[in-house]
Amino acid sequence: MSSLLGLFTKFSRRTLQPSVFPLLTLQKRARQTNPYDSPSASARILAPSASGFTKRDLEVLQVSFKPADKYDVIPDIKVTNFPEQYLLPYINHDLLINRNFNVENFTEILDDHVKTFVDKLHDVVKNSGLDAGTSESTTDTLVNDLVLHVVNFDTWPFKVRLQPPLKLIARNESVTAEPKFVINKRQIALIGAEIYMFLMLENGFGEWQIAGEILACGYENVIKNYVDQEIFAFRVISTYVTFYRAEISVSYWEALYETLPSRD
Repeated sequence: MSSLLGLFTKFSRRTLQPSVFPLLTLQKRARQTNPYDSPSASARILAPSASGFTKRDLEVLQVSFKPADKYDVIPDIKVTNFPEQYLLPYINHDLLINRNFNVENFTEILDDHVKTFVDKLHDVVKNSGLDAGTSESTTDTLVNDLVLHVVNFDTWPFKVRLQPPLKLIARNESVTAEPKFVINKRQIALIGAEIYMFLMLENGFGEWQIAGEILACGYENVIKNYVDQEIFAFRVISTYVTFYRAEISVSYWEALYETLPSRD
C-alpha cells in the first residue's frame, strides 16, 4: 500500500562524520562573557555564516560526508502510531501532476487535514521544475504541514523551533546559522535545511551549509547538556529528499579549539 509520503519523497542518504579527537570549558566561559571577537574577513578562519560555508570550512572543522545505507541514517524502529488516514493508494503521481486536479473530487478523503496536505502535494508536483522561487515556496509549505500537522513533531516530548538563530563558537569566532526549523528531543535533534536552488553549485549542493547548521545546533545543545549527541537533518529539493545523520561525541568539542588553525 502506498502513502502520500511515499509519493512526495525520493530518498538518498548521507552521514556527516566529525573526526573524533583524543576544551569545551574554555568555550563555555567565552560564551558566557565575551563570546567572540569580530575579525576582519581576511583574518577569519571560518566563514561568518553556515550559508557561506565552503569545502575548506569543512576541512578546517574536520568533518566530511559519506554515502550511507538507509539503516545507518534512519533508525530501525517500529512505528506504532502511523497516521493511516494518509494511506491513499488511489492518489498517484499521474493524478497529482494533472493541472486539472481537484481534491474536492475525491469524496473518499474525509479528513480535512488530509485534503489540505494532498492539495499542497499537488502544488509541489505541478510546480516541480519551474522557477526556483515558486518551487521552494510550495515545498516549504508542504514540509511545514508535514512536520507540524501530519507527524505532530510539535507535540511533547518533541518541540519545533522555527528558524532558530544558532551560533557555533570556534577559537573566538562566531558562525551564525538559521535552519528552517529544528526539532528537539533531549540530546537528539532533527534539522530542516533551506537550500536555495540558484546557489546549489556554489555551496556543494547545500551540504556545506547543512554541515554548518548541524555543528551550530550541536554546539548550542552541548552548551546546555554536555553529552554525546545524535543530530539528523534533511534537505528537500522539489520532491527529492536527502537524509543526514551525525553522531557528535563530546571529545570532538573538547579538541575542536586546540585543532583549529590560528589566525596569526
